Parts: sequence; C-alpha cells; structure tokens
Amino acid sequence: MKGERQLGHPYIASSEKSTRLKRVQLNDKLISEGWLQDKLHKFPDLLPLDELDASFRESISLCREMSVASGRIDNLYLSPTGHLTLVETKLFRNPQARREVVGQIIDYAKDLSRWTFAKLDAAVRAANGTSGRPGTGILELAAKEMMHIDNEAHMINAVDRGLQRGEMLLLIVGDGIHESVEDMAEYIQVAPQLRFGLGLVELQLYGLPGTDDLLIVPRVVTRTREVVRA
Repeated sequence: MKGERQLGHPYIASSEKSTRLKRVQLNDKLISEGWLQDKLHKFPDLLPLDELDASFRESISLCREMSVASGRIDNLYLSPTGHLTLVETKLFRNPQARREVVGQIIDYAKDLSRWTFAKLDAAVRAANGTSGRPGTGILELAAKEMMHIDNEAHMINAVDRGLQRGEMLLLIVGDGIHESVEDMAEYIQVAPQLRFGLGLVELQLYGLPGTDDLLIVPRVVTRTREVVRA
C-alpha cells in the first residue's frame, strides 16, 4: 500500500531566527550509493524498522556487498528474533531506480531462501574480509554489538527457519524514491512461496549551514501488507 508523502520542511531554530535547511538536490553528485551503504552499515538505526515490522527492530548490520548467485546484497541486517533485512540502495539520479530494482532484490531473497545458517555465516565472513571486520561471523557480530541471545542454537534455528520460509524484509533505500518504483510494489507476487515484506525508504538529505555535514531524515514511502499467497 502506498504511504502519504511528507510535505514538511526542516528548520534550525535559534533564539533569534529560524533557518530553513536546503535539501540536497537529487542530481547532486555530493553523495554516491557507496556513501549511502556506508552510512546504513555504520548506523542501522537510520532504517525505520519499527515502522515497518516489529520483528525486525533492533537489527544489527552483518555486512556490506555480500555475494549471492544473482548479485551482491548492498546491506544485510539481523534482528534479535533471527529475521534478516536486505537493503538495495539506489540514487534517484540512477536510471536503474525503477522497475528492475524490485525484481533484483526479490532475486536476492530467492537465493537466500535456498541457504542454511552455515552458508549464510560463511558468506558474511567472506564479505567482512574486506571491510575492516575480517572473518567476523554472525554470532561474533551479535556478541560485539551486545545483541542479547539466550541460546545460540535457538538463534541458528531461527535464522534457518526464516531462510527456508523466505521470512525477510526487503528494503529499497535511496535519496529520492522515484514514483515508478512505488508503482512496482504490486509485482511482489512473482515469488508467492516466500513470505517477505517489501518497503521503500527515502533518506531525505539536507545541508547544515556552515558545515559539510548533512541532516538525514528517513521516512517510509511504501510498504506492503501481509497477504495470503498461493
């Protein structure tokens, strides 16, 4: 279902004046998809997971650029309940930010649905080998991020079960979500055997006066409701 577009605009208010922040233009080359991936990797809270599905809240970042049969998952996250979130980042200026991106992330989910915890853990370790966390696996990352796990065997089983059922959250995240991408949510029925949810998240970017810093305002543009599938 489609969400309502936000009309508000952020300001910085002081005791004497209010300054309207200038939004970074969507065709500005100030940022890149790699920049978005890095920020989402370092700051998982940028994703409004609470708004999308409570099962995915408090997720930690497992890795970036993890290889699967159909390509590379930009960002991958794990929740304390053993649920995976897959993120595909697309900039508004990128012409691929249209219909094919939905099919692309669904293909990634199909690939993962054929995996086990052991294969996922090996792929996470391989992806972390080039990102400053060499050889770090899922359980080590959970411990490092102080994720509370009562029983490691239960976590492994939960991940295995989620993979087998396709119970994942698929997110397309960009600095501006194109209208045509919003229209593509209806095509999720291409994989009726999987129980994934699809969300489109926009990270609105605003320049802060006198600095090179950016204000990031996440918002959910579109999310799918749970439906009965074949």
